[in-house]
Amino acid sequence: MQRTILIPLAVVAVLVCTVYTRAAELRLKPKCQISGAVVTLGDVADIFTTDQKQADTLAAVELFPTPAPSQQRFVRLREIQDLLFSHGVNLAEHRFSGSSQVAVTGVGRRPPRTGKQRFEATVHTADGPARFPIDAEVSPPPEFVVAVHSLSRGVVIRETDVELCSVASKKAPPDAFHTINEVIGTETTQAVPNGKVLRSEMVRRPLMVRRGEVVTVTARRAGIRIRTTARARDDGSRGETVVVESLLDRTRYFTRVVAVRKVEVCSTGLAAASARRASF
Repeated sequence: MQRTILIPLAVVAVLVCTVYTRAAELRLKPKCQISGAVVTLGDVADIFTTDQKQADTLAAVELFPTPAPSQQRFVRLREIQDLLFSHGVNLAEHRFSGSSQVAVTGVGRRPPRTGKQRFEATVHTADGPARFPIDAEVSPPPEFVVAVHSLSRGVVIRETDVELCSVASKKAPPDAFHTINEVIGTETTQAVPNGKVLRSEMVRRPLMVRRGEVVTVTARRAGIRIRTTARARDDGSRGETVVVESLLDRTRYFTRVVAVRKVEVCSTGLAAASARRASF
């Protein structure tokens, strides 16, 4: 015998209203100008919802660093959705409308007051307000190198891939980079998300020797230059030490990477290789 479960209309209405209030309409703007350091969802979209707390939370979601003054960046709807998803926003709960892309322009920002500054503190007492001068040393927040867009693993970083961005010291890793020149020409060792502060473990100098490939080995000793071939046992960038293995008798020795698939071993290196050969 089948039972029919009747749900009161009032309960249905409450459920419908609950779902409805959670949904928000995110209406993308065609363009916006940003003076802050980071572009948020509230900068690129008008948010319509009956829940003000939800609107404030969505508006505060950080998307990517602001373009340099007078520079413009076009951001498509799909890219914004991907960034929101990476921040844990449930896209199925919201409706997107408006422009298909947003032109984001960075505008000049007034530099913060730095150096020795005098401020005035006001304390309200029973006799009225009392003012006290405060001398302080003001310094701007440190800047670190961040990715201006997502970078795949194995990408050689160009100047257009990164920029300096002010980040609170406590939020920045200790091995972060402070200048762009430190990372230009390096290769990413992992995928780097948009807006991520670059760390030393995320980049390396481009590999010139790869494990398993045949390399040219040059040795200099007593004015004599010898050239042969060997198989690399390690990956290596320019200037790094890698172990190679002779193609004749599989003897292993240490070399230094000098170019693409080229290594060099000097007399000191040969002596060191002979001393350590037994360990292999």
